[in-house]
Parts: sequence; structure tokens; C-alpha cells
Amino acid sequence: MNAVSFDLYSWIGMAALLLFLAGCGVLVYALWLRRLRYIPPLAAAVGISFLAFQGAICIVYAPERGYPVSEDFLANALASLPLGLVFGLIAALGLLLGLCFARLLRWEKQQITPMSVKAATDSLPDGLCFYLPGGRIVLVNETMQRLCQSLTGDYLANGERFREQLFSDAALPVKRPVTQSGLLVLELPDGAAWAISESEGRYRSSPVRMLTASDVTELLQKSASLQKLQAQLAGLNRRLTDYYRDVAALTTQKEILSARVRLHDEMGAELLMMQRYLIHGGPEAERAELEARLRQSLNFLKHQPRALRRDELEQILETAEQLQLRIVMEGPLPEPSPLRHILATALHECMTNTLRHAGGDELRVKLSHAGERLLVRLTNNGAQPEAPIREQGGLKALRALTEEAGGVMRVQIRPVFAVCLDLPRKLSKEVDYAVSGFDRGRPADSTPAF
Repeated sequence: MNAVSFDLYSWIGMAALLLFLAGCGVLVYALWLRRLRYIPPLAAAVGISFLAFQGAICIVYAPERGYPVSEDFLANALASLPLGLVFGLIAALGLLLGLCFARLLRWEKQQITPMSVKAATDSLPDGLCFYLPGGRIVLVNETMQRLCQSLTGDYLANGERFREQLFSDAALPVKRPVTQSGLLVLELPDGAAWAISESEGRYRSSPVRMLTASDVTELLQKSASLQKLQAQLAGLNRRLTDYYRDVAALTTQKEILSARVRLHDEMGAELLMMQRYLIHGGPEAERAELEARLRQSLNFLKHQPRALRRDELEQILETAEQLQLRIVMEGPLPEPSPLRHILATALHECMTNTLRHAGGDELRVKLSHAGERLLVRLTNNGAQPEAPIREQGGLKALRALTEEAGGVMRVQIRPVFAVCLDLPRKLSKEVDYAVSGFDRGRPADSTPAF
């Protein structure tokens, strides 16, 4: 065997050694993935590469040791094989190892394994920590580790200890506001905020506890901005409420003034009619009618306007008195509140209906309580409608205002026309008074509409 052959067997030995090491690594990888079908070919490849390595070593170092190659079984067997076959066998073993490794890698990517679960949880923006009773960690992702290090300055090694620190350790530099849903929110000095929640489950027939940390920094900032905006809108709503009440009061005063001017003009004609009656005489019925008309006009003109009231319900009652409409109230009136505003709006609409459409002079309002509900029923003594009521304008606005407050409105035609309201005595939110700004004008056609 010449020097060239010894050099070739040196390369064969190095290649066999590399195949042996690579085969051991792939074999361990297959055992870790529990892919038993790959164990026999991988074990055979590892064994063959090891024998080839041992044989090549014996051939290379045989001259230095002073004994012929034929005395070593592995060296003799390897030396008896053609070199082309040896290199082909080494190439085949390398191809086998590469194919097995590629298939194992592809299978791992397609399966849920402990490593894939860990990689998936590490990519989550939320922090996760699973631990057994006693604190032994089952799984913790990178987000929770970073949170633990920022809060305690140490790695998360015990789940129960970390949980106690989050919920009760006063030494942590955080604020601990608790939301309405029971979540614990930690506000860190750098402005970040984390919502902490905990739950329980089972892992391999053993109880396991889970801590979850969610980044709610942006949510809290938007919530604070929303609360600030709501406070501004509430102030604007109160100012609009006062504005609409003042507008309603001023409109009422304007209507009363217009009615006085009109009555003043009509009184001239009534006085002339009275003068003619006194000079020429006439039936007693005509005299009584003239007297009643003059007395009503004088009473209206003698009434001095009162100062504008902030309470719109009192303003409505005062207006009804001036328009000679009798309002009979049964039951206690609600204290100044959104309910009082809804009742004033209902009185305004029903008063308009009584005077304009029904031709009546009495409006009855019955208030009663049923648990936490306020029941209101409004009827009049005027002509009853013959056709169904088509809601628009003021009545439509009253329904919207009632439903916004969480109530129910019903319009009854038989046996008498009635507007019924079912309202909660304690409203969950402030009623938007701007609803009262809907049009309450006269309908365009002859169909009763409110």
C-alpha cells in the first residue's frame, strides 16, 4: 500500500468521523421527538460510520505501530474493499443522515411539540406563567419574564412567590387600581400598565394555576381621555339644558304676550257689541255670553307675568293656568331630576293635544309607583280620536326621551285617549335634554299627529 493510499484512508477516516458525530446528533434528535421508525436506520448509519472510522485509523497508523494491516480485522476488511465503493458508501451514509434529519425537521414544524408551544408563547404580547401548587414553573414566556425582571429585578423562578408579590407586596413600585370587572391593574413608574388575572386548570391530572399579564397602557390612556371628554360633554349638556329651558320659558311668555295683544284687539269689538246690546237690548243668553267673554278676557289681561322659573314643570303648570286648562294631579311629583323633565315634556305635549285637537279644558295626570318603576298616565276630557294616532313631532320626541331613559311609552285610544309612561325611578345615566328640542308644530294634514 503506497503513500497515496494512506492519504486517501486519512480522508476516509475524517469523513467517517464526521458522519459518526452527525449520526449521533440526528439519532438523539429522533429519540427526543419520539420518532421510533427512524431509530434503526440511524443506528445502522452510526455503527457503520464508526467501524469505517476505526478501520481507517488502523490502516493509517499501522506502519507506525510496526504490524501489518492484515492482522487487524477492521483494517483488513476496509482495505479489501475498492476505494470507489468505500467513498460511495460514505456518500450514501451522508445522504441517509441528511434525508432523516430533513424529514424529522419537517415533521416537528407540522406537529405541536413542547418547543413549538414555547416558541408560540414567546411570540405573544401578553405574559403567561403556568405553575403547580408550591410554585414550580411549568411554562413561562418571555413577556412575563421581562415583566418579572422589571418589577423584582430577578428571574421568575417561583410562580406562587411572584403571584404574592404582584397582589400584595407593597415594596413593588407600582399602583394597584382594581377595575370594575375585578382585574388587578399595575401602573408602573414608566407609564406602562398591565392587567393581571389568574385562573386554574389541570395539567397531566395535576392542578395548575395560570397568571396572565396584558398590556393595557393604551387602553387606560384612551379611557382617561374618554372620561375627560365625557365630563366636558356633561357640562355642555347641562348648559344646553338650561338654554332649552330658558328658550321654552321665553317662548311661553311670547305666546302669552301675543295672546294678550290679540285679546286686547278683540275686546274693542266685544265692547261695541256690549254697547249695542245695552242700547238696543237683546236675549238674556246673548247678554250672558258677552259677559262671560269679557270676564275671561279681563282675567287674562289682569294676570301679571311671573319671573322665569328654572323648574320647567312649574312653568308648564303656570302656563296651563294662564290658558284656562285645569290640571288634576294624582300622586306625588318626582323631585327635580331627569324624571321631572320627562314628566314636564309629557305634560307639554298632552296639554297641546287637549287644547289644540281635543278641545278639552281638563288634563288628568295619575302617578303611581310599582317597585322601582314610576307609572304615569295622562288623559283629558276632550273629544276622543276616531283614528289611530300617527306619532310625529312632540309625541315622537317624548317617546325618544322615554326610551333613552330606559322606559316604555304606550299610546292608548280605547276606551279613552291616554298616554302611559313606565319609567325607572333611578336612571342609570343622565337623560339628554336636547331631545326636547324636537319640533312640536302642527301636522300638515288632518290626521291626528302629535
